[in-house]
Amino acid sequence: MAILTQIENDLKTALKARDGTTVATVRVLLAEIRNQQIALHGSKDETLKDEHIVALVRQEIKKRREAIQLYQQGKRPELAEKEKKEMEILSKYLPQQISAEELEKVVKQAIKDFKGLEHHLEFVREITGVKFYNDSASTMPQATLAAIRAFQNPVVLILGGVNKGYDLEEFVKELKACRNLKSIILIGKTAPELEKFFNKLNPVFKVVRGAKNISGITRKAKVLSRRGDTILFSPGFASFDMFKNSKDRGGKFKEAILTLQAA
Repeated sequence: MAILTQIENDLKTALKARDGTTVATVRVLLAEIRNQQIALHGSKDETLKDEHIVALVRQEIKKRREAIQLYQQGKRPELAEKEKKEMEILSKYLPQQISAEELEKVVKQAIKDFKGLEHHLEFVREITGVKFYNDSASTMPQATLAAIRAFQNPVVLILGGVNKGYDLEEFVKELKACRNLKSIILIGKTAPELEKFFNKLNPVFKVVRGAKNISGITRKAKVLSRRGDTILFSPGFASFDMFKNSKDRGGKFKEAILTLQAA
């Protein structure tokens, strides 16, 4: 059986069983597959080869492995456990499945070896009790949601970029459910559409438009924050509207923070 067929069948089975974790995990994987189909063939109707799908599965597993490390670092074991379950679901689509015991060893070793990654929930600076984190490597909504959930204190989120086919209304619904969100600053090409859905759903936190450059955006974030808050730069989308790539985006954010004056 082709891997894509297996993934689609597993989604149908999970929907019938009301298995929310499997449904969410498989849907994210299918979205990545559709995006890759368009990127390679110009159409989502052109089927990817199994080796391309396996590469995407490995990429999704890598994201969750990194998330586990970050959640462990942030002392959020319940979220690390959720990512581990998603890794187990995804591992079914690899050519050679590993046992639960082997997966446990891989996860524990990854946590032990973790030294921190640039642009992945990277602590930049603290100014008058406000901590700034660079998560520019976040190029998909699920990564941003994971970053928000890594914190327990109030978060001022800088969000936006170029959408590569994600369901923005569903993303806004999930953001609305994040209890520690204090404010969101919208940037990039997704800002108008995200703002439309936020206005429709009326969240309790403040949503504002950002400035046209990163210096203005960081100053606005500082104005919206108070001592004890976290300012999180986790855009959730591609960077090509305002920056060369996600590394350039994260680098410019850090430069802006390091030159930001205390109020």
